[in-house]
Amino acid sequence: MTPSLIHMMYFPWDEHQQLKANDEDFDHGDFDAMRAYAPDFEVRLWTYTRTRDFCRQHYPEIWQGLETCSRPVMMVDVLRWLCVYHFGGIYWQLNTTPLRAMSAYLPSPGKDVRLFTEFVLTPDQCQSMTAEPIRNGQPEESTRVLIQVFSAQPKALFVRKTIDFLLDRVRSHTPKKDYDILYITGNAAVSTAYDRFGKNDSSVELMDLPESKRMIKWHYRGSWRREAPAPSGLSATPPPPNKPRLDRLPFLGAAIYRFLRRHPHELMLAKRDAEHPRTSFLHHLVPLFDRLGIHTVFEAPCGLVPALPPGITYTGGDPNRAVVTTNQPHASRHVRFRQVNLLYSRFPQVDLFLCPDFLEWLSFAEGLRVLTHILVAKPRYLALTGCPLLRTAWDTALGDYRPINLRLVRLDLPEPRITLTLAAPGNRRSDQTLMVWKRPGNNWSFPGFE
Repeated sequence: MTPSLIHMMYFPWDEHQQLKANDEDFDHGDFDAMRAYAPDFEVRLWTYTRTRDFCRQHYPEIWQGLETCSRPVMMVDVLRWLCVYHFGGIYWQLNTTPLRAMSAYLPSPGKDVRLFTEFVLTPDQCQSMTAEPIRNGQPEESTRVLIQVFSAQPKALFVRKTIDFLLDRVRSHTPKKDYDILYITGNAAVSTAYDRFGKNDSSVELMDLPESKRMIKWHYRGSWRREAPAPSGLSATPPPPNKPRLDRLPFLGAAIYRFLRRHPHELMLAKRDAEHPRTSFLHHLVPLFDRLGIHTVFEAPCGLVPALPPGITYTGGDPNRAVVTTNQPHASRHVRFRQVNLLYSRFPQVDLFLCPDFLEWLSFAEGLRVLTHILVAKPRYLALTGCPLLRTAWDTALGDYRPINLRLVRLDLPEPRITLTLAAPGNRRSDQTLMVWKRPGNNWSFPGFE
């Protein structure tokens, strides 16, 4: 394989689904962001002209079969597989977000192809698709294969079979509605190809849905659709109406979650700690303490405390009582640990408040409450983790990790005084950074998320 290749493809079209005369007339931000995110890879942008010329030179019969497609997206659906077939590497759709380092998306040793799961249909959902006229009464496959991201060795047999299968559907079917495109060249077609050619091929690996979601955030923008997509049966349950909650009262909430029951943050962190060992972030900042005049530090959630310079007073607070218990043997005159709730506990005024790898596990609303509560204590410096190369922000539920670019969720904080690139663990994006802000004047300007 040429493991250093990432292929990105975009053919811009207008509101009438016709290709634009200028094939560079689209936002190149996702391409530029990928080049910055994956500096060890060669990132190739396949425009209409580049792809046409390549295809005419090496696969003229394929181009002849595609140039009459009624919708440009059908050409892109097939040609993405062709570029990966010829060169090997990773195909990455422009409006898709990596959640790990790009090397994680290559096929495993001994494998030729790596695929990902988009979603899994129930038996009833599979059967309901027989109502689509183009399916002629055939149910859909239960596993939908993601076509926004995949990778392969050059000339992988499964990829060639998939290309031939898609071309056969292009020749024998004409789309009359949006779903027909999914059936002819899109994810429904590739799912059929996987069931026929890949499921029993030991050289093909398919990542299951939970792992696919941990690795990739795919976004549906629907620019090729002419009609509203059919319900997938995967819509979220609407939230219950707001009701007054006694545990939202600061003093009462603190008492409830300290003495009567465990707070959801504690339960979430206990589950997270069982799956992922704690990572220390403080040691990145220790060399800067003299320059910044830092003498008192509060870290929550806290990790394993590194060696601290003389004269530093450190408090490690954590919602997970088990972590506090584990750290207690390391306590001393200047190092102490306490169980805290980041929504209710009272924090001392310190030189540095470090809250690493925590907002990423909270919804925006919860993150806003936590940060507001921290800033009430008026620390001189605030340190948070984030991913500055992210171009998209999306909300999450408690305990469901997603990276954050703090510039996208608009905290109205000043530019960070210090930005340190971290050696992120294998289950994180490679642009994870530790950012430090200095309090402007006596207060923080902090209207909240948008």
